[in-house]
Amino acid sequence: IPGAHMKESAPDYVNATEAAAYLGITRQMINKSYKNSDDFPSPVHSTGRTQLWHLFDVLTHYEKKANVKASASEGLLEISKETLRVNVINQANEHNIHI
Repeated sequence: IPGAHMKESAPDYVNATEAAAYLGITRQMINKSYKNSDDFPSPVHSTGRTQLWHLFDVLTHYEKKANVKASASEGLLEISKETLRVNVINQANEHNIHI
C-alpha cells in the first residue's frame, strides 16, 4: 500500500496471560517469576498491575531457566526474535535514531 507505514509487528508485546498461553503454563507462574526471579526479563511497559514484555525475552528466559518450550510453534522463538527486531527498528526510525 503506497504511503503506508508499519506501526508494529506481532507477536512481540505480551502480558502475563498471553506469555503463559504461548508457553503452556499459567499466568500465575509468569507473575511469580517476575516477582521472585532476579533474572526474569524487565517489562518494556508497566502500569499498576499490568506489565508487558517482549515475547522473545520471556521465551528465552523460560527455555534457559526452566526448560519450558513454547507450545504454540517450533518456530515461535525465531518469529518472536524477528518481530522484536522489526519493532525496535520501527521505533528507532520514528524517533530519528539510526541503528
